[in-house]
Amino acid sequence: MYKIKKNFCFQSDKKRNYYCILFEGLFNTLGTDVLGMTTIVPLFLAEFGASLTLIGSLSSMQSILHGITPLLAGGFIAAAASKKSLSLLLNGISRGSVLLIPFLLLLRFPDSVIVGSFFMVMFLYFCFQSMSSIIWNHLLGDCVAGKRRGQLVGTLFAVSGLITFLSSNLIKIIRDTPDLDRWTKYGIIFGLAGILLTSSVLCFIPLKEEAVGASLKEEHNVKVYLGELFRCFRSRDFNWLLITNCLSHTSSMINTFIYLYAQNFLRLPSTQVSTLLVIQTLGVIAGGFSTGRISSRFGCKCMLIFAESLGLFVPICNLTAMHTQLPFYTMCAAVFFFGFSKSGYMGYQTHLLKIVPAAKKVYHIVCKSLVMLPLSLVSTLVGYVLQQAAGGNVFAVRPVYIVQILVIVLTIVSASRLKLVVYPNTQAK
Repeated sequence: MYKIKKNFCFQSDKKRNYYCILFEGLFNTLGTDVLGMTTIVPLFLAEFGASLTLIGSLSSMQSILHGITPLLAGGFIAAAASKKSLSLLLNGISRGSVLLIPFLLLLRFPDSVIVGSFFMVMFLYFCFQSMSSIIWNHLLGDCVAGKRRGQLVGTLFAVSGLITFLSSNLIKIIRDTPDLDRWTKYGIIFGLAGILLTSSVLCFIPLKEEAVGASLKEEHNVKVYLGELFRCFRSRDFNWLLITNCLSHTSSMINTFIYLYAQNFLRLPSTQVSTLLVIQTLGVIAGGFSTGRISSRFGCKCMLIFAESLGLFVPICNLTAMHTQLPFYTMCAAVFFFGFSKSGYMGYQTHLLKIVPAAKKVYHIVCKSLVMLPLSLVSTLVGYVLQQAAGGNVFAVRPVYIVQILVIVLTIVSASRLKLVVYPNTQAK
C-alpha cells in the first residue's frame, strides 16, 4: 500500500512539474515577445534619442553576456542545493526589474534618464537570464519524466508560435492608436511585458524539486569546475550531439535572410512577404505539436532526423523559386518547412538531457552553450557577407543554397549517429 501511495505521489509531482515548467515557459515567451528585443526595443530607443551605435550595442551586449555569464556562473549553479530557489531569486530580480521602465515612462522622466535606466535594466536582465536558461534546462531534466520532455518542448514551441502571432497584433494596435503619446504607448507595452515576465516567476512556486544534498566545497573550486567542463568531451554521445548541432546551425544560418531573398531578389510585394510571415508561424505551430509527439513516441534522435530532413526542402524550394513564374507559392512552401523544422531544433537540448549523467547536466549545458556561441556570432556575419556578395542577382545565390543542401545532408548523416533513447509506452500496459 505504501509503495502504491508513494508511486501515486511521484506521478502527481511529475504531472504538476510538467505544467509548472510549461506555463513558466509560456508566460516568459509571451512577455519576451511583447518586450520585442528585435522589434519594439530599437524603435523605442530611437524615439527617445538613442544613437544607432548605442542601439546596435544592445545586441552585442546580449551576445557577450550570454556567452560569458554561463562560463563564470556555471560552477555556482551546479553547486546550488536548490535550483528552484535560485531560479526564483534570479528571475524575480531580473524580470521584475523590467517594471522600472514603465514607471519612469509614466512619470515622464527625461529621455536620457529613461534610455540609461533601460540599458542598466537590460544588463541585469541579460546576465540573470543566461543563468536562468541553464537552470530551466536542468529542472526540465530533473523534474519532468523523460518521456514527456519532448512533448513539453514541442507544445511550448507550438503555443509560442500562436502567442507570437497574437502578441504582434496586440502591439500593432497599441502603437497605431493615435490618442496615445509616446510615453503612454511604450509605458503600456513595457508594463504588460513586465507583468507577464513577473507572472512567469510565480509558476515555479508549486514546482516539486528533487531533493539534493549539500554541495561539496570542491564544486566551488575554479580548477575543478573547468576540469568538469573539459571532461564533458570524453563522452562520444555528447560529441556527436555537438557536431550535429553545429552542422544544423550552419545549415540554417542562411534561412535568417529568407525574407530578404523573397523581397529583394524575387521582388515579391510587401503584402506577400507579410503573408509569408504568417505561413511560417503556422509551420511553427504544426511542427511544435508534431515534433513533440514524435520525440515522445520514437525518441529525440528520430525526431531530429525528421526535422532536419524537412529542412532540406527549404533550400530546394528557394532554388525552385528562381525558375518559376509564380515564386510566391514556392516560397510559401519554403517558409512553412522553415517554421516546421525550426520547431524541432530544441530537440538537441532535450536529447542532451537524456544522454548525460543527471549529476553533470549543468556542466554539459554550459559546455554546449560555449561551443555554440562563436558559431552564433559568425553565422550572422557570414550570412550578411553572402547576401551582399550576391549583388541583387537572384541566380548569384544559387551556390549558397547548393552548399546549404550539402551541409543539411551531412547534418542528417551525423544525426543518424546519435544515441537512440526511446521510453516505453507505459499507457499500453
